[in-house]
Amino acid sequence: MTRSISILLLTLFAAISTGAVSYLHERMEHAGATGPGVSFTVGDDHDQATCILCATLHMPAISTGVVPLLICLGLLIACLSQLTSPLISQHSPLFVDCRGPPAL
Repeated sequence: MTRSISILLLTLFAAISTGAVSYLHERMEHAGATGPGVSFTVGDDHDQATCILCATLHMPAISTGVVPLLICLGLLIACLSQLTSPLISQHSPLFVDCRGPPAL
């Protein structure tokens, strides 16, 4: 079940990111407006201002102003994680009193 859902989501993501969904939607709109048998070229007259699916497909995923900020924040975190903490000197005892005599 989990594998089939992940395959379905991967397929949908690939279809949207390659433009296949947009192309099929424009073909369906063109066929509905002109009828079958008429040649189709991408970018024909389709009113994208009133089409909800076109607005959803052409909307940016994230705001472009945030991307450089996230990149700089990631670089800052990467640089800070490379810094080593200073070594704290510790006194090491010369002998330990709790031990008994050496075993022969």
